[in-house]
Amino acid sequence: NVYMHMGYNVLPEPVSEENPYDRIMEQENKKHYISFNTGTEITETEKIDELIKVTSGQNCDSVFLFSQKGFNNKVAQYSKDKKIELYDINRIIKSVRTIGKKEMDGN
Repeated sequence: NVYMHMGYNVLPEPVSEENPYDRIMEQENKKHYISFNTGTEITETEKIDELIKVTSGQNCDSVFLFSQKGFNNKVAQYSKDKKIELYDINRIIKSVRTIGKKEMDGN
């Protein structure tokens, strides 16, 4: 897990049965909820509200939502003023590949 290498303490127990891969991480006296969406693109703002509601009961300082298929513009705009960070996995992979290609090309 990347977060473990960055010094986060990842709590091993699942947060809920509905989201068995979600975890709570701790670092510098702050709790962060990390959630993974491996299905379709997130297109409904209700998903954001649901996650924020779940995490408020866990006393989390922030939420990290990773989505394999990304987020539509409505969800991205809606989330800007919320206590949640959106990460589009495919976009991250493309960025890393672009950086690697530029380094190989000498640019």
